[in-house]
Amino acid sequence: MTTLEVAKTLYDGTLEAGNTADQLWDDWSFPLHTGDWAGSYGRGAWVLLGLSPVLLGTTGTIMWLQRRKKRQHAKARAAATP
Repeated sequence: MTTLEVAKTLYDGTLEAGNTADQLWDDWSFPLHTGDWAGSYGRGAWVLLGLSPVLLGTTGTIMWLQRRKKRQHAKARAAATP
């Protein structure tokens, strides 16, 4: 393997066009935003992350209903006890 095969251009702009950090931001911000940074696995991770509020809201509502029901039964038992 020669040096020319290993070497790759890291920055191909001028100083006026921005620095390496600007180029990295431009090259990564869109793929990261759309979930293309890790292929299908990345999109799957974003889907799971996006569905987590629905799951948390559903389980929270179920727990609240169960606790409410227990409290109502406890009040009824306390009222029935002399």
